[in-house]
Amino acid sequence: MKEDLLDLNFLYQLAKNDEGYVNEVVRLYLANVPEGLKKLEKAISETNDFELIQRLAHAIKPSANIIRVLGMYDALVQIEAMARERSDKILMLSLVEKIAANFEKALPLILAEKLKPQLVG
Repeated sequence: MKEDLLDLNFLYQLAKNDEGYVNEVVRLYLANVPEGLKKLEKAISETNDFELIQRLAHAIKPSANIIRVLGMYDALVQIEAMARERSDKILMLSLVEKIAANFEKALPLILAEKLKPQLVG
């Protein structure tokens, strides 16, 4: 199940066996992504500011590409494109809710990686 929900291969490739680097990236991810997702969901559900929605989705993408929670990066790409086209806020909201649900499921696994990283050789 872990492999399906969370993929840390790219993070470990970047880390090159540097446990401190892994911990710092996970720390920054946890400091930024949950709040970014909340802001994105709020912007989609409470505003018609498509430029804000696009910026918020774009801001989360780099983190989502390093620590890969199931479907997050692809959904952010899709939300960003939809915001650029000013289309289908209902689908955007559905996507961000799915992202948030997967993030919540992956959170214990992400925290475990921060506490006990298993670096590749």
